Amino acid sequence: MASTGTLLEVDDLSIAFGPKSVVQNLSFSVGKGETLAIVGESGSGKSVTSLATMGLLRHVGGSVTSGRITLYEETGPLEITKADDATLRRVRGNRIAMIFQEPMSSLDPVFTIGDQISEALRLHRGLSRKDARTEAIRLLDLVRMPNARDQLGRYPHQLSGGMRQRVMIAMAVSCHPDLLIADEPTTALDVTIQAQILQIIRDMQDELGTAVIFISHDMGVVSQMADRVVVMRHGKTVETGTVRDVILSPQAEYTRTLMAAVPKIGAMKGADAPKPFALTGEGDAAFDHPAPKYGDPLVKLEGVTTRYDLTSGFLGRVTHRVHAAENISFDIVPGETLALVGESGSGKSTVGKTLQQLVQPISGRVLYRGTDIFALQEAERKRFKREIQYVFQDPYGSLNPRRTVKQSLTEPMATHGLLRDPDGQVADLLEAVGLSADHADRLPHEFSGGQRQRICIARALAVEPGLIIADEAVSALDVSVQAQVLNLMMRLQAERGLAYLFISHDMAVVERVSHRIAVMYLGEIVEMGTRRQIFENPQHPYTRRLLAAVPVLDPETPPKRVELGRDIPSPVRAVDAPLQSHGFIEVAPGHILADDHHLFEKALQEGIQA
Repeated sequence: MASTGTLLEVDDLSIAFGPKSVVQNLSFSVGKGETLAIVGESGSGKSVTSLATMGLLRHVGGSVTSGRITLYEETGPLEITKADDATLRRVRGNRIAMIFQEPMSSLDPVFTIGDQISEALRLHRGLSRKDARTEAIRLLDLVRMPNARDQLGRYPHQLSGGMRQRVMIAMAVSCHPDLLIADEPTTALDVTIQAQILQIIRDMQDELGTAVIFISHDMGVVSQMADRVVVMRHGKTVETGTVRDVILSPQAEYTRTLMAAVPKIGAMKGADAPKPFALTGEGDAAFDHPAPKYGDPLVKLEGVTTRYDLTSGFLGRVTHRVHAAENISFDIVPGETLALVGESGSGKSTVGKTLQQLVQPISGRVLYRGTDIFALQEAERKRFKREIQYVFQDPYGSLNPRRTVKQSLTEPMATHGLLRDPDGQVADLLEAVGLSADHADRLPHEFSGGQRQRICIARALAVEPGLIIADEAVSALDVSVQAQVLNLMMRLQAERGLAYLFISHDMAVVERVSHRIAVMYLGEIVEMGTRRQIFENPQHPYTRRLLAAVPVLDPETPPKRVELGRDIPSPVRAVDAPLQSHGFIEVAPGHILADDHHLFEKALQEGIQA
């Protein structure tokens, strides 16, 4: 909790970009050693406020139109908003440091990790090249980087997302700042890596006494990290208070709506069917969600294996292979949602792309309504591409920026010979996903992220598919928009009998929307069962590890200490490396478990001790 004394004070701050005001009359303070969370949806002004605190606002075209930001130093108060460049360069890194949201774009791709950490140490702390290298190793050890000395010579692209974020934290704390600003530091990370990053930040706060401004829209993370919370919307403060008061007794209507949209792990205990979110102003929560009829499967995968060859040497020989998916078997019936969960690199997306015929498996069969898709000629396979549609993670990247919504929706219908009444069909599709027919002539950039994802869902529906593959389809959305899109998907499933393959690493979302769950690790399914079996009686150590890493939305429950083990092993193996694929045991009707789960437990313990 916060110690006595104010470190930073923001008083009546207003920020504008040209004539557009983006933050109005914002006020808050941060005490020494305190963690203040700033929460809100995209566009609420959170990140802009952090840039103003760092004195970086004018570099992105913004300006402070009123108010002030004051940093209290031992020599007296310093007004950041009026400081010159020389003063700000002294403050940045030494007094205030920042962890940015996307480490890949924040790290320089042409310099090694060691060079980038050493540069900050030599510039701000005046260390020699040798001493800077020694200190860089110590900092990487501090953030639990495996084999820290060996990592100094690696480049950012050679590291995983979690390792890059650890490097960013090491750089941020290298000069022992009084205040650390963490701007969505775990948004794009797997739940287990997120838990490790949060543990590292907590440990460093305890060791260094650093104050933290934690910017996030993940209320579960905020519940575990913050002392006080500021809720922002449209550039204004909606509510402020202790983390306990804001989360357990929200006063503002917007805060209550935000909390209602947060998927809470364990909230579905005892329920068999998915359940929509009860959002203010939506009737979605009222519809019935019938259970699927378990008869003949719509889709059936039998022993599907997909690998990617890696070449090396002058002659380009295949020396290694990425074992992306190994011996995958499952089925999906009409009206059912099967969730694939696991960390990045576990093979979830490869399974989806194989099912969509975007990649060719090396063995196994993919049956759709009993027909082996990959045994057909190319011309015959086209018909099945209509039956299985894909909704990607990034809606902006998957829509052509030069095509109107109408053009994007009519193209698949024309390709499959389904275009009869373009205007009427487009209007029906847009209304089905909660948009207006008036939106048909707009371009993608004219929509919000949630609206663009609705357009992608409408495009998938355009060819009347039986199965939709949703690959991290809501992970990039704000929590309230995410809840709206999930409600939409569940309503469409109830109305049309759609089947979903829901690929995600967000266990709380998976618990809310799925009928059955398959857990993947290193390209293989290690456990599969109904939602209740997986969440209420997990058997595999990896499944339990995933569930234990989910932040609990309860500020009165202290976070469990996370054991910082090594990252998930690589799925790359030499061509001649022996591969031992596991079998399964049935622990309950419909609940299967890898028969080598005890070996995983041993390897996991060795990884923690390494």
